[in-house]
Amino acid sequence: MKTSDKTPSKTNTSRTPSRSAPPSSSKAKASTPKNESSKPKTPTDSVKLESPRESQEKTPGSDVKGLVSGIADWAGNSGAEVDIDKGTPGAENWTPPGKETSAATTATETAPENSFKALELNQGELLGQGRNSSPERVTQLQEMLRTHGADIEVDGKFGPRTAEAVRNFQQQNNLQVDGVVGPETMGSLNTLGQAAAGQQANNPDPAQPNNPGVDPNQPTVPGQPGQVNLADPNLSPAEQYEHYRRLIEANGGEINGDGATVLGLRGLGVDGQRHDGMSNVGGYDDTFVVLNRGPNGEPSVQTFQGATHANQRSSGASYGPDQNGRTVRGVAMLQPGNYDVDFAGGNYQGRWGAAYHVKTQDGNGYVPAYRDTNADGRISAAERSAAEQNGYQASSILFHSGKYNAPSSIGCQTLLPGQHQAFSEAVGRSGFNYTLLDANNAVLPQ
Repeated sequence: MKTSDKTPSKTNTSRTPSRSAPPSSSKAKASTPKNESSKPKTPTDSVKLESPRESQEKTPGSDVKGLVSGIADWAGNSGAEVDIDKGTPGAENWTPPGKETSAATTATETAPENSFKALELNQGELLGQGRNSSPERVTQLQEMLRTHGADIEVDGKFGPRTAEAVRNFQQQNNLQVDGVVGPETMGSLNTLGQAAAGQQANNPDPAQPNNPGVDPNQPTVPGQPGQVNLADPNLSPAEQYEHYRRLIEANGGEINGDGATVLGLRGLGVDGQRHDGMSNVGGYDDTFVVLNRGPNGEPSVQTFQGATHANQRSSGASYGPDQNGRTVRGVAMLQPGNYDVDFAGGNYQGRWGAAYHVKTQDGNGYVPAYRDTNADGRISAAERSAAEQNGYQASSILFHSGKYNAPSSIGCQTLLPGQHQAFSEAVGRSGFNYTLLDANNAVLPQ
C-alpha cells in the first residue's frame, strides 16, 4: 500500500548494455524453428490501453473497419485509424508545452548543459499550495517541472498550475498523487535530473547523435557500446550476413532458424548517414536489414529504408501502462531490444499491404516503450530514464507501410510503400526475429 509521497522502486529487468530494456526471453535457440502454437497469449489487462494500434486515432462508438483481421482484439478496444494521408494537423508548426518565449529565464536555459543543481528541502519542509513555501525553492521546482513538459510560469509562487504540474509528475513516476513536494517527490526529481544532466554531458550538441557514454572519436572496443556500421556493400553476401549476424548476437539476439531475421538500426540511414536516435519525428532515416538463407543454405542480405520512430508529436490515441498499471500518455517509441514478430494480416487498412505485430519474445503484445510525455518530438534523457525505471509499455506496435512522403506512425515501425512490398516478400508470413538497436550506442561484436 502506498504511503504519502512514496519513492518509486526500480524494476529489476535485464537490459542490454546500450541502456535499452529488451523483453524477457523464453525463445528457442537459433536452430529451433518458431512454434507459434506454443506461445502464451497476451494477457487481458484491466488498464485501458491504446486503440488497436499505436497508429490509431480514437473514434468513440465506432468499430475498426477495413483493417487486418484480429488486430482489434489485441488491446480489447476498437477505433478508427489516423488518416494516413493527413497525419496530425499542424504538427509541423506545433509548439510544445513549456517552450513558449517567456521573460522568465529558467536554469535549464542558462546553466551549462552538464550541470545539475539538486532540489533540497529542510527537515520537515514541504512545498505546496498554501504552505508559505520558499520562493527560491519553488522557482527551482518550477524549472525542474518545465524540463518534464510542464506548461507553467517560473515565478516562485506555488499556485494551482504548479500544484497540477506536481500531480502530473507524481502520477507519471508512481508517487502518491497529492500535489505536495516532500522527500520522495524531491528524490525522484533529483534522480531524473541527474540522469538527464549526465546524458547532456555526453551529448552536449543536440544536433549530433545521442550517444550516452560513447565518444565517436575514441577507438571502438569489441564487447563495449559504440557506433555500429552497415556492412561494406563490396563484401560478398556471406560476409555481409556474417557482419550482421555477429552484431545481432552481440546484442542478445538470435538468428531465426526457420525463417527471416530482421535487424533495425535506429539513427543510421541506408546511406550511412547518422542522426539523433532519440528524435521521434522525422522521415525514413533508419535502416532495416533482412537476413535469410536459401534452400541450399546460401545466405542473403536485403536492406530497406524505413523508420523505427514515430512521426507525430502528439496523439490522443497514444497512451499505455507502466509496470504498476498507471496510464502514461505520449507518442511511443519502441525501446531497443529483441522481439518476436508475427504476421497480422495481408492488407493493412485495406490499402497498405501486409502488417506484422511486434511482441516480446514470450509472445506478449505489451512491449517496452519510451513516451514523449512533453510532446516535443524527441525522447529526452529524463523521459528515457522514467520509461526504464517505471516499465512503460505500448501495445499493438506493428510493422506496416507508411505514406509516400513520410512515415505515418505513433509508435509503429514503417517503410516506404514501394519498399514495404519487397520487405513483405523477404520476411514472408511465418513471422520473424527482430533485433532493434540504437546504431549510435550498441554493443560491438567481439
